Amino acid sequence: MNLLGLLLSTLSSKNSVSSLSTLTGLAAAPLKTLVQKAVPVLLRYLTKNAASQDGAQSLLGALTQHTSNRAMADQIGEADTEDGRKIIGHIFGSDADKVVEDLSKETGIAGEDVTKALGGLAPALMSGLSIAAGSAKDNKAEGGFDFSSLVQQFGGKDDDEEEEKKEEKPAGLLGSIGSILGDAKESAGGLLGSLLGKDKKEEKEEEKDESGFDGSALLSSLMSFMK
Repeated sequence: MNLLGLLLSTLSSKNSVSSLSTLTGLAAAPLKTLVQKAVPVLLRYLTKNAASQDGAQSLLGALTQHTSNRAMADQIGEADTEDGRKIIGHIFGSDADKVVEDLSKETGIAGEDVTKALGGLAPALMSGLSIAAGSAKDNKAEGGFDFSSLVQQFGGKDDDEEEEKKEEKPAGLLGSIGSILGDAKESAGGLLGSLLGKDKKEEKEEEKDESGFDGSALLSSLMSFMK
């Protein structure tokens, strides 16, 4: 499992979404949709920000403040939302308002509530990235490390959710993985295309950049500066 799969599985799990719902007062169903659409976009922006030496070192500095290996649901439930808002603002930079606006349109969640939800999600996302980067470095695998073990550690597999997946995807594991990556591609491609004013042809070309999409490029950038 790659970095994107890890973050999607753990942050959009039933327990994580339930914690985010309690934290924000928003309904769980639209929140899950928001998380599934927002995580690939966040990963894209993080990859872009870490492409330069200054950007990578700045991100590494931020990651040192978010190193919890507790279940994502617990981290979200106790999230410092103000800290989370600052993280989101830093990740998206000048595009923050546009990203929030597009996520609002795609999910039906009011813009201020999108910002609130992302603020609750951000600290856990940073912890997930921090632990994943450290694990990849320890295993000397630049982007090629299998994060499946971390999914269980972060509480990314709920029994009820696994049963739902079996019913929806009789093809089993391959079907589940295909669903996760397929939904993520559609979310990232559609939203980023809207943000950057790209046509269909350009969106398809961008989708070919799997290293930027699955998180391996981000991990490689971070690992090159990790001591």
